[in-house]
Amino acid sequence: MRLKSDVLKFPVFSLFVLWTAVGFISLFLNSAHAAAWTVQSLNQYRSEHTGPNCYNATLLAKGYMDQMQYVDGMEFFFYIENFCQLQTQNPLAAGNVLLALGTDLSSVDHEAVGPVVLHSALSLGDDRLFEKATAYAGAYETKKISESLFYGSAGEENGTSARISYACVTADKVRAKISRLNADPLANRIISFKTKFVKSVFEQRKGLDKKEVTKEGEDLTKLLAARVGRGEADLYLVAIARSWLGTVESYVKENQENYDQDTVYSLVFLKEAVSDLAERIRRQTKSPKIIKFLERTDVW
Repeated sequence: MRLKSDVLKFPVFSLFVLWTAVGFISLFLNSAHAAAWTVQSLNQYRSEHTGPNCYNATLLAKGYMDQMQYVDGMEFFFYIENFCQLQTQNPLAAGNVLLALGTDLSSVDHEAVGPVVLHSALSLGDDRLFEKATAYAGAYETKKISESLFYGSAGEENGTSARISYACVTADKVRAKISRLNADPLANRIISFKTKFVKSVFEQRKGLDKKEVTKEGEDLTKLLAARVGRGEADLYLVAIARSWLGTVESYVKENQENYDQDTVYSLVFLKEAVSDLAERIRRQTKSPKIIKFLERTDVW
């Protein structure tokens, strides 16, 4: 369903300044709740919640994110595609992002074709890496590369068939661009609600009220349906909306007694809206890079 929205007229330059200001304010508010994590402060820290995964751990360690949270594969690869380059000459250089590719042995989808990303980690140099080995409760660790279940010597036993490495730009450049993307009011809303939800679960030990979650799911469904499906801004919306869904959906499933069918249906319809927006982008784009990105990541 497409929404009929009121059109507000701003001079182009004024609108640019407004959105840029919103982006930087958003960046500050979404990171102000906690000090930036480092490999040193994360090492041996234990997450007691389901959600924070290897993608998030890698982005935290790179200084690209501040909050422990679930990060969908599409959002992770949005960072990889925009800020990193494949490395073959010195793949284990300190600071490189390491990926293990292969077959997900835990998947029930036996018809899946081609290797998938099993794991990400951060190279520390000297044959050591930093990782979080699970999306469930677990520890953040620095260890020898050989000790990593997916990137190390036991990788083949766990489905790994290839290992690749990326060198990425500095955190300040990443944050500047993400801030500009978050200047979009819808992106800001998705990020802000997810931050609020994660803080509620981690700090108050319970998710947000079912009515609030249901309404937000319904609103986002309508707002995403109204997007045309053009360019990087809408692609970013798809990526962060998938992380939003992964965060909220997993908690709702684990705590069904606190939610009802209205909440469940709102998430189902939101998932459809996200997929539909990805398809509109695919149909309209002329960018081979975006087409390749969607082919690589637009799977649930």
